[in-house]
Amino acid sequence: AKKNAGNEKYKSKEYAEAVALYTEAIALCPDIAAYYGNRAAAYIMIEKYDSALADALKSITLDDTFTKGYVRASKSCICLGDFAKAVQVLQKAP
Repeated sequence: AKKNAGNEKYKSKEYAEAVALYTEAIALCPDIAAYYGNRAAAYIMIEKYDSALADALKSITLDDTFTKGYVRASKSCICLGDFAKAVQVLQKAP
């Protein structure tokens, strides 16, 4: 329910609210990669790239087949100016 509410906020471009809802979803179910991946996407939209990177990396730690996690981690690295790490992340993607 929290994830779906977060998705609705994200679609409405209410990214900070989406982050809060994804955080609640993570508190309830901390082992679901998509929750971290979705929060990473919302963090990217509000330019919190360090937080986005941490969440994206957590998502692929939980599920190494979660392709969106690799993309979001790489995007975060690019936004942080770490192009070499962005390439490394993508090279690990399935």
